[in-house]
Amino acid sequence: MLRQLVAVAVVVCFVFPASAREEPFGEETVEVRDWRKPPRASAAHQHHRRGHSHGAAQKHEHGAGHVHEHAGHGGHQHRIETEHLFGFTVGSDIDKPGVKHIISDLSGRFGKQGGSYAAFSQRFEYAFTPWRDFHVGLGASVAAHRISGVPGLDDRRQMQSDGLSLELRQRLLDRAHALFGLTLVAEPRWARVEETSGARVEKNALELTLAADKELIKDRLFAALNLFYESEWVRLKSSGEMERESTAGIALAGMTPIASSVFVGGEARYLRKYEGAALNTFAGEALYLGPIIYVSMNHSLALVAAYSTQVAGRPAGGSVGLDLDHFERHVAKFKAVFHF
Repeated sequence: MLRQLVAVAVVVCFVFPASAREEPFGEETVEVRDWRKPPRASAAHQHHRRGHSHGAAQKHEHGAGHVHEHAGHGGHQHRIETEHLFGFTVGSDIDKPGVKHIISDLSGRFGKQGGSYAAFSQRFEYAFTPWRDFHVGLGASVAAHRISGVPGLDDRRQMQSDGLSLELRQRLLDRAHALFGLTLVAEPRWARVEETSGARVEKNALELTLAADKELIKDRLFAALNLFYESEWVRLKSSGEMERESTAGIALAGMTPIASSVFVGGEARYLRKYEGAALNTFAGEALYLGPIIYVSMNHSLALVAAYSTQVAGRPAGGSVGLDLDHFERHVAKFKAVFHF
């Protein structure tokens, strides 16, 4: 019997540790002991506490390609999508899997050695992201030319369907997790209008771009660098003659916000034209400089406008000045990107 009493006493001491205190209860005194393991808060109370946590992350979208992430009162994180941010220059970002968008891209080229020259290209593209870090774009374009009195070119005033394109983007480095972002872009195209003269042709082209970008100053300065190469095979409908040419170049752009949904900046592009599809014979070069503006209209629409003018250049065998034989004096772009 004594052993049983001792065992009961040990159990009581273990379950109810010696932290008891006496409190009055009416006319008697009762012994009150603390919980060994305090009970958990109810689910509603836990939800209430989580809702007011200073570290709770909140996410808001502020326009096509423009996403902010707020870390409550404890910090602020901010991410800008750079794919369409830089005008003529390409950004490295790619949308999340399942995202789709439609692009309306209007570009114009103006000015030759003499006379009046204007060429326009309107491209419509349906793009989607089938899986992570990979982008597909299907495009169709219309070309228009207004040419009068330009040496070496026939006078034209026309608009006609141009051709089809396929854009494939593979992101190699995500700038959110690497030192910078890096994406490889391949764009094969088929066209039926020669872009400079407006003549009827059968044209096959392939453009390769290596696009890198980086957030140099957090939330304040974004920069992009492109290296690109394009080869073309052109057969003239009128004579059946086959021509081959290629272009190589480098582009550098920078953007900074002036409002929550407005970015401004500028870019420089250096282009070299060659005869032959593999950079065979140098034909001319040009340097373009100009401004860019990017506006996020709402959660699904972004607008981009860019303008560049040729500030230096020369044709092969010519003096330094401008190369208006192979390039235009002015180029402009207006792009609308609709996400859904």
